[in-house]
Amino acid sequence: MTDFSLPQLRLLAGHTSPDTAHKVDDYPYGRVARCQIRYWVETPTQGAHRGRQRFVYQTTNPNRGHRWNTPHAGTYGEQVLLYLDANTHVQHVKLSVYDPRPATDAWLQLTGLYDQLDESARSQYDALRRIAQKADGRTWQRWAEAVVHIGQLMRDGRRLPEPVNGTLAIDDRLLMVSDRDYDTLLADAAAQGSA
Repeated sequence: MTDFSLPQLRLLAGHTSPDTAHKVDDYPYGRVARCQIRYWVETPTQGAHRGRQRFVYQTTNPNRGHRWNTPHAGTYGEQVLLYLDANTHVQHVKLSVYDPRPATDAWLQLTGLYDQLDESARSQYDALRRIAQKADGRTWQRWAEAVVHIGQLMRDGRRLPEPVNGTLAIDDRLLMVSDRDYDTLLADAAAQGSA
C-alpha cells in the first residue's frame, strides 16, 4: 500500500528578534563563501502594522569580517510560522485574512505543525481559520468533498485522478491544486480513511 503521509516538521517558536533568532552557522554566501544566517518573526508593537507579523532573515558578510548585513523583511501577515522542513532548512508560512485555505489547514495538521502551536498561537490560527471558512465556505466544502472522493477511490483500489495544469477534475467539478496541495489532498484522504 502506498504511503501518502507527509513528513513531520518541527515548529520554531520564540524567535522574535535578532537576539533570539534561529541561527544557522554554515550558510552559502555567493558561489564559494560561507556565512551565518539568522531568522525571526517580527511583530511591531506600535504603528500601522501593530500586532501583525513578518518573516525576517539576515546574513553576515564573510568579505567584511562577518558583520551582519541589512535584514531582509517580508510583507506583513496576520500570523507567520517558522519551521524546519524535512531537510532541516528554515521555512515559513505566512497567513493573512485570506488564509488559511483548506489545503494549508490540512497541511498544518498533517505535518504536525498545528499540534506544536502554543495556546496563544493556536487561538490566533483558529480565529483566522474561522474567518476564512466563513468568507469562502464553498472552497472548504469542495476540499472536504474531494477528500471523501479520493479516500473512496483509495479504499476501492482505483486509479487516482492527477491534476492537469493545476486543475483536478472530481465529479465533473474542478479543484485548483498546486503540487503541494495535491500531496496534501492525498495525505488528507488517506488519513481520513484510516481514522
